[in-house]
Amino acid sequence: MVSSPCGAGTGRAVRIRGFGFSTGIALQIITGVLKDATGCRPQGHNKIHQLGDWLWHVGHWQLAATLTALATIALWALARAVKRLEPVALVALAQAAGIAPSMPNPDGTRSDVNGDFRSQGYANLVGGLFQALPSGGSMSRTGVAVSAGARTRQARLVALVPKSDGRWETAPPPATLAPGEVTVLDYAGSSFFAELPRIETQLPSPGSVHGAALVLVVRALPDVPSSAMLKLLDRYAQRLADRGSHLILCGVQPPLLRLLKRSGIADRFGEDGIVPATQELFGGLDRALATARSRISAEQDRLPR
Repeated sequence: MVSSPCGAGTGRAVRIRGFGFSTGIALQIITGVLKDATGCRPQGHNKIHQLGDWLWHVGHWQLAATLTALATIALWALARAVKRLEPVALVALAQAAGIAPSMPNPDGTRSDVNGDFRSQGYANLVGGLFQALPSGGSMSRTGVAVSAGARTRQARLVALVPKSDGRWETAPPPATLAPGEVTVLDYAGSSFFAELPRIETQLPSPGSVHGAALVLVVRALPDVPSSAMLKLLDRYAQRLADRGSHLILCGVQPPLLRLLKRSGIADRFGEDGIVPATQELFGGLDRALATARSRISAEQDRLPR
């Protein structure tokens, strides 16, 4: 069955307010199957526009495909009415159990599946008292975290300290920035919103320091980080700027760079404040350090003598 564009070029923009996270996910799923369900391919530059275009052109729906979709929905509703099943908990446990053999511990030890089950149960028991979302293991999120460079279950910041031979060694991040000096931190994590409060507490406090700079290596950041991560970067850069200090991003992948530009956050860093990633692991770090030192020098020149 060949689908046809429904009302190409005549779609109307639809504005819908008050969508939450779950509703947004549902909209993504629904709009993804509109073409298969009715044989009518909606037009539009975003999902809401496509949904409006699809509803507006009901006359273009193909009868056979639409009847098949309606019959499928009716059978599903009938099955739910006859025997209501709640398999969510079982699916969540099965998914978590599948992570252990697929993603073994870095030291090669065997994962404790029973311990994983107990942890999920304890988390949901306590979380239920505070109306928290259900918790469970996620193969997709684990895979993203591992591909982003994670070696443990926790995201973290580490300081990179230069050695006399030109190499770098890791150290805990400092509590505060030093005036007139450049601090280098490497971010290792997946930018999920739940981990960001702890990451923010690991960032050095600007305090009352003036004329400092922080180079943050974000090579391990996913191509499309969470909006909370972007807000954190924007917020921290503003805190530093208010005190005459600077945040330089190093190792920025092209998708992240485009996202920073579209959101307007790139303007806060300046033209040379975002250093793109290169083929080398810490490629661009020398350039980022030079930019940081140049900004510190310019800031010191503006101070009254």
